[in-house]
Amino acid sequence: LHVARPSYLPTQRLAGNGDLSTLTSMRNSRYRYTRLVMALDAVGIFIAGGLLLAIPDKALVFHGLGTTEIELWFARLTGLLLITLSVLLSTTSRHVEDKAFQRATIALLGINAIFAMSIYGAPGQITTGRQITTALLALVAFLFLITLPIKPIGYKENQK
Repeated sequence: LHVARPSYLPTQRLAGNGDLSTLTSMRNSRYRYTRLVMALDAVGIFIAGGLLLAIPDKALVFHGLGTTEIELWFARLTGLLLITLSVLLSTTSRHVEDKAFQRATIALLGINAIFAMSIYGAPGQITTGRQITTALLALVAFLFLITLPIKPIGYKENQK
């Protein structure tokens, strides 16, 4: 029994110059595990952004920061930016060819590491919440670092 694929679903993705021999699927992506880390990072960033939008005062106290009106405004703005970033990451993790994905991952590795150091070094009291956030960001950076060079089992190189 053969079920026809709806016309609105893409059947193939053309990579590079549009040559069908260079098609890459997620299962045959050299960065399969790194794509999974990026997708998980997108979920975590979305949750953090949502919390900063919904309850910025509690999120700031959790990280040992003040709750002045200006700080609350910046927390909400940061939450909105984090949600936007999470959408970008989830799209990138699924729909970008390997070379562009590799460059995005290298940038994210650095961004997560710098963000972890910035949160830890922010003024204010060092709380357990700040330490947890720093550890999670450092963990994601580390996972990007170790999964980037891994070739998945069954990966097939394109022969040229």
